[in-house]
Amino acid sequence: MSKKKLKAMKTYDAKIRRTALTLLIMLPVFAAWGFSMSTDNEKVALCHVPPGNPENAHTIVIDQSGVDAHLTNHVGDHLGECGDIQPGISE
Repeated sequence: MSKKKLKAMKTYDAKIRRTALTLLIMLPVFAAWGFSMSTDNEKVALCHVPPGNPENAHTIVIDQSGVDAHLTNHVGDHLGECGDIQPGISE
């Protein structure tokens, strides 16, 4: 095998190793950002009560990942469709 071909193979091999190493290093970063390779995005029904307009409460269907934000930031929002009686909530 010629020196030129041998050098090209070594360069190609080094590029593959660097790419693989980069992917291994970045995988935990993607996981921390919530990156998911899953296509199964579970949806959840949530009764959304708009701030300042509780008469306009309506059911929305959102990704499971957005439930905590809605329940934390929107007083009155609750799991399930609007009109469903929730334990501990009086209407």
